[in-house]
Amino acid sequence: MPLAINNELKVVFSKEFYAKKHVLWGILEDGRVVDASDIASKTSAMLGETVHVRTEDTEKRAFTFYTKTSTLGTIYFGSPEEHYVKATAIRHELYCSILEKILKTVSAEGEHPLTIEIVEELENPKQISINILPKLYLKTHENIWKNISEKAGEITSIPRSLLEDLIRKHTEYGVIAVFIKNKEKRIMQPTCKPPKHNIPLLPSSCPIGFIVGYTPNLAEWLVIYYDPIGYYGIGYYKINSEGKKFINLWKLKFSEKEKLGDYRLVEIRGKVSVRNWMDILSKNISLSSKLEEVIVKNNFSVENPNVFSAFFMVPVRKVSKSVEEYEVYVYSKYWTSPKLIRTKVKLASEHYLTGLNWVKKVNLTPSMKWSKILKQWRVLGRISLITACVLSILKG
Repeated sequence: MPLAINNELKVVFSKEFYAKKHVLWGILEDGRVVDASDIASKTSAMLGETVHVRTEDTEKRAFTFYTKTSTLGTIYFGSPEEHYVKATAIRHELYCSILEKILKTVSAEGEHPLTIEIVEELENPKQISINILPKLYLKTHENIWKNISEKAGEITSIPRSLLEDLIRKHTEYGVIAVFIKNKEKRIMQPTCKPPKHNIPLLPSSCPIGFIVGYTPNLAEWLVIYYDPIGYYGIGYYKINSEGKKFINLWKLKFSEKEKLGDYRLVEIRGKVSVRNWMDILSKNISLSSKLEEVIVKNNFSVENPNVFSAFFMVPVRKVSKSVEEYEVYVYSKYWTSPKLIRTKVKLASEHYLTGLNWVKKVNLTPSMKWSKILKQWRVLGRISLITACVLSILKG
């Protein structure tokens, strides 16, 4: 279906998706009213003035957005047989709000990673498709290359300003943009700038203990676990073919034996292979080496091009034998900002897997909000002393 670039936004969905699969726009009678109100609220925030919405038909499918001084535009939610959404507007901000609402709804409020495929010319494409990826977050990029995704719909008409905004700020809409030309795929780079945070790696920089991990591609992770009782470990893990389990390939164990603060390498498990992205590690590793001889940097920056995502977990208190409360900093290259929360974490048999099993539940690929898998997540009402310490460490 050819793409028209004019002053209209029209998205045609697959019939099954629109009517049944993700209950687009809500089956409840007032579902579309709620969605239109959300669009008005978002536009109000962008314009800095109140945007009102009124329904234009008895079926509650057509709505008009307006302010005190002017009418901004309209939106029409098609019937299940029509399975499309169409909008016209005189303000770019309204178009942005409508597109963001569409993408949030398609992704089920962030539970499913999304891709937008732009075919042929980037500035004047012939086709734009919205696709849903499986919930195997850690295999998202691999799924893109293998075409393991479901086409939710196609954008068949789009204003030029919105197309340019989509290309320029695609990550803010919570999608991975894939540019396809001559049947070759290229994932467009994130448009947001990473925060200037340094993740501490040595006991001297965070004496209360931590679990820290980072990855270049979501499929392999370098994880460090530091316990103030005298243990420091480094593990290298890869995700298995099903994308559900982490496999340990090698591990280093350091112990504080002879004197306080002097950590020595006492055990090497597996065949150690230091990859280029593991630039915090020395390539010459041998038993009895000092920790500072193996960890050649006392921190790493999330601005490092090798870092796709990172997490930094600081224990707060023991809740039960198998559960601890943590302050968690999570960063992903596609997010416009990192997240710092407090949550309860179920402990694994080894602490490396505690961090990895937790981060596996998080949608580190673009999404409009956190995955809803962990129901106990909550926003911090007040910054705790631990949080303040974590922030000062990260910003230090």
